[in-house]
Formats: sequence, C-alpha cells, structure tokens
Amino acid sequence: MLPVLMIFLTLGAASAEPVGALATPTEPIAAASAVAVVGYVDPADVSAVPRHARKTLVLATAKAQRGEHAAAAEVLAAHLRDAADEDHYLLRYHLARCYDAVGRTEAAREEYTQAVALEPRLATAWFGLGHACYTLGDYAGAGDAFLRSFRGDADPQPETLYFAAAGYLLADQPAAAAPLLQELCSGRWGTPRHDWYAQLASCAISLEQADLAASVLAQYLSESPGSHEAWFLAYQFHVGCKDYRKAAIALTVVSYLRDLTPRESRTLGDLYALVDVPALAGRQYRATLSEEANVEDFERLASALVAAHELDDALASLRDGLRAQPTARLWSLLGDVYYLKREFAAAADAYAKVAELDPNSGRALLMIGYCHMERGNRGLAIQHLVAAAKFEDQADLAERLLQRARRMSQT
Repeated sequence: MLPVLMIFLTLGAASAEPVGALATPTEPIAAASAVAVVGYVDPADVSAVPRHARKTLVLATAKAQRGEHAAAAEVLAAHLRDAADEDHYLLRYHLARCYDAVGRTEAAREEYTQAVALEPRLATAWFGLGHACYTLGDYAGAGDAFLRSFRGDADPQPETLYFAAAGYLLADQPAAAAPLLQELCSGRWGTPRHDWYAQLASCAISLEQADLAASVLAQYLSESPGSHEAWFLAYQFHVGCKDYRKAAIALTVVSYLRDLTPRESRTLGDLYALVDVPALAGRQYRATLSEEANVEDFERLASALVAAHELDDALASLRDGLRAQPTARLWSLLGDVYYLKREFAAAADAYAKVAELDPNSGRALLMIGYCHMERGNRGLAIQHLVAAAKFEDQADLAERLLQRARRMSQT
C-alpha cells in the first residue's frame, strides 16, 4: 500500500491551499441568499389577540390538545368566516396546524401563507409553510419559507437552514443553496456534517466552480482526516474531474478506514490500471476474487498481471478461472500469456480451445498459424492461416503471414 504520508503529499495543490475558511462565493451566489433578518414573535403570546377571538383560540386549542383537530379547525374557520374584523395571525397559524394534522396540506399552506402575511416575524409559521410546500412538491417555496423561519427564529437550528438548502437543491437552484451550505460548513452553527459538505461540493460542481469544490474538500479533510466519508467524497469529486490518480489515492485511504465493498475494490483496481500501476491493480483484483467471480474479474486480474510482467501469476489466475468458467475469452487470454512467454506449443493448444468453442474466431486461427510458424510446423501454419484468411478482419495479416510461411517452406 502507498504510505499515508505519500498519499497526502501527492494530493496536489488543492489540499495544499489554506483551509481555514471556504472560498468566497461569487456575487450572484451571495445575492441569492439575501434575506432580511426579522424580529422574533412568540406564538404563545396571545395578548394582542382581540378578546372574542382569544376565547375562540382557547376553545380550539383545547379541542386540538384532545386530538380533535377537525373540530378545532371548524371552530377557527367559523370565527374567521363570521368575524372578519377579528382576523389575526395566530388564528390563521393554529388553523393551519389543525389542517396539517388532518392531512389537508393545501388548506394548511393557504393558512400559513395568510399567517405570515399578517405577521412576517412569526418564524414557526414560516417553518410550517416550508413543510407544507415541501409536501406539495413546491421545493423553491419550501426553500424560501425555511430560510425565513431560520432567519427569524430566536433560537435558530442548523437543520432548518439545511432544509432551506435542500429545498433549493430539489428545485434545481444550486446558486441559492450554495451560500446556505457555505454558512453551515463555516462552523458558525456547530460542527459541520458530512451531508452539508457533500451537498456543497455538489453545488460547486453543478455551478462549475471547481476551486470552491476543491476548497470544500480541503476543509473537510483538514477537519476530519480520519473520516472515511470525507475521503470517499474526495474520491467521487476526483473521478468527476477525471483526475484518476487523486481518485485512486482517495479511495485507497478509504480502504484504510473501512472495508471496501467488492464493487469498490474492483473500482480501485480499475483506477490503479488507469494510472499505470498494474502491480497494485493486480493485487486489488486478486483480493476481490471469490467463488462468484465472473469472466471479467479474471480478465481484469490477468491483464493487470501481464502489464506488471507477472506472467506466471497471470497464468495461475487464468487456470483458476478456466476451472470455474472454461470460456473462449479466458482461453484466448491464456493463449496470449503463453505467447508472451514464447511457449508457442501451449499457446497453440489454448487458441485451439478458442476455435473449438467459437468457430467464428478468425483471430484464434490466425494465432494458431503464427504459433506453428514459430515452432517450424510450416504445414500446420499454412493450413490455419488459409482458414484465417477467410475472415475479413484477419484476411490481410493472414495473407502476409502465408507469404512468409510459403517462402520459408522453399528454403
């Protein structure tokens, strides 16, 4: 395995940047989160409610506390219908809550909207409106409402700010979500969570702000160097950027911190192969082989071992694969390895198996002919090359080899 120190040193410039603070967002992003901070209104303060309306509110509240939400809603709705001059935001707010309780989400959204129109400082009504909008699929409206709730709350909770960001993300508005997630990841509202970092990195990528994404990851890794989630996020980011070397490094660190799934292990082998480290690729593929291994698994392993010039290990792997799944593809790869070892008799036998299993393999016939040429069996070479020349893809090379074989037979 790569030494941990080397992994950190090879992460590149993104991790070398100062990580004390996230990158400053661009002006359009900053503007998207502009919401005025408003004063807080206590929903339990009924002192400003008109006297008759206050009696109605007490009666409705008692019914709601007994679970009679539909009856409570009827009491409040009747008062608002019959005493329009005593309309009040707390009546609307409690009516909305009753509608919510009985599943009348559309009606609840309307009443929450009326409540905040009458009193924009009622943070709990904004929160209820956000929940109703979210339930109804109005994600942009949910983002707006949750954000107003957060900004106006006497004790703002980071989850509410995250709900606002999530609403904007679901509404496909990453520019509105990004500054909220940056605020969360700044540490101002407590220790940042993995999903905050993940969503902010996703926003930055969507907005094609690679520098911001790299800064987010650098901060996350700096604060949580032992978090497998942080390193897995780095792996995903680098794959998205097609920086397979850094992706391989990040996924390797993940493997130190938790067990990889079989799929992740194969992916790590693929990454090693892409960055031309076949020895590590072969080691990874070998570790992932199981009784359920398929032809592709053995092919990956053998190809990596061949690239690492570990031909004997490649042969051993292919023989294991052939015992489990004697396919034409594995026999062909076995022939190729024997050919590289210049063991032409064994190679010819392997290619013969391919021709037996796949009569339409012109390549198998071509390679059998070539192996017999190398062994000096000119008659067998010509016989197989003539057969190979009938296949369009092999015709040209087979004819040239036939010319060589016939000249050799005359010497």
